[in-house]
Amino acid sequence: MQPVNLFSITQIKDVSQFYKYYEFCSQSICKQRLRDYELRSLQEFVRILLSNKCNSNAFKGYYYNYEISQIGKEFDLLRVMNHSVLNIELKSDIVPIEKIEKQLRKNHYYLKPLHREIVQYCLNTSTSEVYTLDSSQKVTISSLADLIGFIREMETEYISNIDNLFEATEFLVSPINTPEAFITNEYFLTTQQEEFKFSILRKLASQVRPAFFAISGQAGTGKTLLLFDLARELTTASRGCLIHCGNLANGHDVISTTFPNLSIVPAKAINVEFDFSIYDYIFVDEAHRIWEAPFNLILQKVAANNSVCLFSYDARQFLSKQEYYRNISKRIEAISGVVLYKLTAKIRTNPVLSDFVFSLFNLNKELNRSVKGYVSIEYAITHDIAKYYIKEYCDLGYKFINYTPSLFNYDDSIDKLDCSITSHSVLGQEFDYVVMLLDSRFSYSSDGFLVASRHPNPDYLFIQLLFQGVTRVRKKLCLIIMDNIELFTRVLELVSSK
Repeated sequence: MQPVNLFSITQIKDVSQFYKYYEFCSQSICKQRLRDYELRSLQEFVRILLSNKCNSNAFKGYYYNYEISQIGKEFDLLRVMNHSVLNIELKSDIVPIEKIEKQLRKNHYYLKPLHREIVQYCLNTSTSEVYTLDSSQKVTISSLADLIGFIREMETEYISNIDNLFEATEFLVSPINTPEAFITNEYFLTTQQEEFKFSILRKLASQVRPAFFAISGQAGTGKTLLLFDLARELTTASRGCLIHCGNLANGHDVISTTFPNLSIVPAKAINVEFDFSIYDYIFVDEAHRIWEAPFNLILQKVAANNSVCLFSYDARQFLSKQEYYRNISKRIEAISGVVLYKLTAKIRTNPVLSDFVFSLFNLNKELNRSVKGYVSIEYAITHDIAKYYIKEYCDLGYKFINYTPSLFNYDDSIDKLDCSITSHSVLGQEFDYVVMLLDSRFSYSSDGFLVASRHPNPDYLFIQLLFQGVTRVRKKLCLIIMDNIELFTRVLELVSSK
C-alpha cells in the first residue's frame, strides 16, 4: 500500500469513483466502502488546509483508512515520517470526549511499536473543534492553528509502504506468558473479540441463571485472551473461578494473586469436594481437554447454584486418543441453552507461518507465499547434532518444545532431550520463536498427509503433539529433521516452492 495526496483524491466527488481512484493511487484494494459523510469530512479537511494557505507538502504522504492486517484496527489519516507519526481522526458529528479519549489512547497503543514521536489530533470538520492526546494520555482541547502548525513543521520525507512497520504479533498479549501486560491493561481486543464480549455482557444482564457460554476457535484466534478479559471484568464485584485444563504456569499465579476475586485452579482439582457455591462465575480454559467426570460436575454444580459458566475450547487441539473420543467440544455445544461464539480471525499467528503449518501437515495445500525469514530447516544426522542445533537456537531465544514423554515407557529420542517444555505444558501459551524436532517416526502418506508412528504412551498422538507445538509460534519457527532424509527432502521442496 502506498500513501496518497489528499488534494488529488478529494477532487473526485462521487463516492464510487473516489474508491476506484483511491485504489489506483494507493495500489491497494479497499476492504470497506466509504459513506458520503466520510468523504465530505475528508474534503472539508482538505479545504481547511487550503484556506490556511498550506503548501503542497501538507497534502502528501497520507494513508487514508489504513488498517493493520489481522487485527482490524483502522486509522482515518496516518502520516509516517522518519522520526514522527501523525494520526488525525476525522469526525462530522458531536462525539463525547470520553469516546475520543478512548479512541486516541487505543491508537497510541498501536502506534507505539513504530518507535517514533506520536502526535494525534481529533478534528470535527463540522464545528472545527480540535482535541489532542497529551503525554499523560488525557484528551485536551487544541486548535486548528496547532494542528496546521504541526503539519507545516513535519518532515517532508514520508515513509512509503508502512505495512512492514506493523506486525500484528506486537499488539497481541498472552495473559499467561505476559501477565504484566494483561494486569496493567496494556492490550486491546480485536473488533470480533469486542463484539463477542459485549454480546455476552448484554446477555448476562438479562439472561436467567444458570447460563452457559462457549467461545471456540482455532489456535491463534484469541480465545484465551477473551476469556481472561471477561473473567477480569465479571469478577470486579463478584467471585469467579478459572479452571485451566492443563498445567498451571507462573502467569496463572501472577494473575490470581493480582485479582483477589479470581481463583485459578487446574482441572485436576475439580472433584466432589470442590466448593462451587462460593463462585458466581466459572471459566474453563482449554475445555476440550477436560476429563468427563469434572466436566459433568461443572455442569451439575453450575445448574444447582444458578451461576454462569464460560467455556473456551478448540476441537482440533486434542493430544490423545482419549481426548478425541471424549469429544468434550461436542458435549459443550450440546448443552441446553448454551450460547456459542466462534472466533474466526487468526490474530496471534503470523499469516506466513499459519500458511506453512497447514501445508506441512497436508502437502496438497500449496503454499501461498514465501516463508523466507520465518521458517528455518536444519538436518541432523545424529542425535548429538540435533542437540547441538537445539542449543544453538535456544541461545537465539527460541523455545524448544519437546514431545510429552511417557510416564512408563522410556524413549531415547524424547527422554534424552530437555523435557521441561512439552506439548502438554504449553497449552494456552505462545512464544515468539519455537524449535521442534522431527525424527524417523514422521513421514508423508501416499496422499500427502504427514503421519507418525506410535508414541511410547499408546494414548498420545505424535501428530497432535507436533501440531500443538508448532501452533504456539508467533514470529519464527525452526524444524530440525533428524535421520530422515526423505522427510527433509519433502519439506525442503515445500519451503522452496515459493
